[in-house]
Amino acid sequence: MIETVFESIFTWLQKDSSIGNFKREIGSNFDLWCNGYLGPFFRFKVLGWLNWLVFPLIGYFLITIKSKKRWEIALFLALMVSIIFICLQGYANSRYQLTLFPVITPLIFLYGYDILKTKKRLFMVMTLLCVCLILGNIYISCQKYCYYYNSAKGSGVPGTRFPDKLIRYLNEKVDQNAVVESKNQPILYYYTDKKSRPDRAPVKDYYVLLRGDSLNGGRRFELLMEDQGYKLYKKISPVHIRKKLEQLREKKPKFELNIGKLPVFNKTSLNKIKEYIPSLEILGKRNDYNFQSHFEKDIMSIRISLSNREFNVKPILQLGIKSNRTSSILNIRDNDMLYLIVRMRQSKLKGGSTKIFIQDQTAYWARETSEYKGDKWSDIFVKKRIREGFKKISLGIYWEPLNDKEWIELSLIQVFVERNQS
Repeated sequence: MIETVFESIFTWLQKDSSIGNFKREIGSNFDLWCNGYLGPFFRFKVLGWLNWLVFPLIGYFLITIKSKKRWEIALFLALMVSIIFICLQGYANSRYQLTLFPVITPLIFLYGYDILKTKKRLFMVMTLLCVCLILGNIYISCQKYCYYYNSAKGSGVPGTRFPDKLIRYLNEKVDQNAVVESKNQPILYYYTDKKSRPDRAPVKDYYVLLRGDSLNGGRRFELLMEDQGYKLYKKISPVHIRKKLEQLREKKPKFELNIGKLPVFNKTSLNKIKEYIPSLEILGKRNDYNFQSHFEKDIMSIRISLSNREFNVKPILQLGIKSNRTSSILNIRDNDMLYLIVRMRQSKLKGGSTKIFIQDQTAYWARETSEYKGDKWSDIFVKKRIREGFKKISLGIYWEPLNDKEWIELSLIQVFVERNQS
């Protein structure tokens, strides 16, 4: 009986949360409670390891509540109401949970000292425990905060320094009437005089500035400038994109994979894909996947689906090709423009993100993506100018299924290269 109860609880904890998502680190029911409802105490990644000590202190307060003064009880009730409100209403976002941090942490030390000041041996043990928790948390977090520190002062490894080239480009090459939308990048306001929202005056050009991400560059925006992880995009017309696709289709691709010309194969593990399609490889994955040949309306494709879902692991698949400076597959040079076109479709079920991407590595990786939405056969298009001094390149499909009923199908993959003329 007890084993059945524990097995049911464990199974329930593994299931996806109906009111959370992996982006907020609340993907499963287990995360919903540890990072969500009880996040102010157990969301260690954001708030550290010390806050869980509030539970024994609350228990001690309740046991000795008869000896407490009225103002202490009133303060305790106010704190409990705040905790309950944040736990129930602000569980999805760590920012709301963080509002309790400046209150809970001092109370742990002040009230803990008040309890233990007459118990010297226990006081020493608890002090040592708190020191170990703090030092351990500092050790785990040092890489994350060192990155932000170096980035803020403009030093550190490439990719975290100050973007001098980008600031000069914005100040010298971008028209005064242009709008530069900032995606949470205050550097725009401190070092340029560009407006971030359109006023009554006509907008000549529209730009987007962001960092550490891409903006579906192959569709409505073109990447103009990339410096230290910052990216500046300019909006382009759909007509321009259609013309470019027509021009590319008139050329011979540098790489082409036509699934219709491959032998038919039954469902098998995606780990064996190189045995069936040598030019494709798994670039990264979490969980296991299957693939098989699929026919529909004279279109042959490969259908990929999730096979086994691991506990509390977000399913992610990256499938495609990779190259380096000496590889003969693509023969890429510095500053070449690389284009990727994928003919694909996906199931009608509402799932996670599906994108195609191109990324290159210098001192750090930089990626451009185009997201695919819908369930009809479509040619998805993305482009990227390869940076000087690149070491590696990879491109392909990025997929985040939510369950084993979802699938994606691929029928054609083409890669085009335009040589840099300068």
